Amino acid sequence: MALFLSYLSSSVLYFRRENYLNLGYAAPLPEIAATLNREAGPRDVILVDSFNTDFQALAMYLSGRTRMIVLDSKSENAAREEAKKAPTLWVVRNTRDVSPGGLTPRMWHEGCAGRPERNTLLEPYATWQKTVLKAARFQPVPTHFYQLTACGENVK
Repeated sequence: MALFLSYLSSSVLYFRRENYLNLGYAAPLPEIAATLNREAGPRDVILVDSFNTDFQALAMYLSGRTRMIVLDSKSENAAREEAKKAPTLWVVRNTRDVSPGGLTPRMWHEGCAGRPERNTLLEPYATWQKTVLKAARFQPVPTHFYQLTACGENVK
């Protein structure tokens, strides 16, 4: 009976996308892609963190209308140049940065400097997860797992 109840509760949480130990498995990539497909224009640029984001899965959901640059040490200079030229820059990232030298937040801040900016937080951490992050001395303790940022001309 206990095994059945465990299976049942796990199944419910799986389909509700709640209480995952690794929130990456419940990543709202279809929702992020739907927003990008609806709002990002053909001259815009999407920067995607390659260090802590499933960029391959995200790419499968995207229409291909907007250029996507996967952020890594090799793409940094090209990403910087393309971000400057884009009417609107989109940044898809995990709120817990693990990029070498803080590459992802650096590119986000550089690309959005002086532009109107909108941040959308997705996939909130459960109370127990925030407690674990705090105990691990992760500062600041994030409230959500994913962040989608838009900055530039088309930001509402």
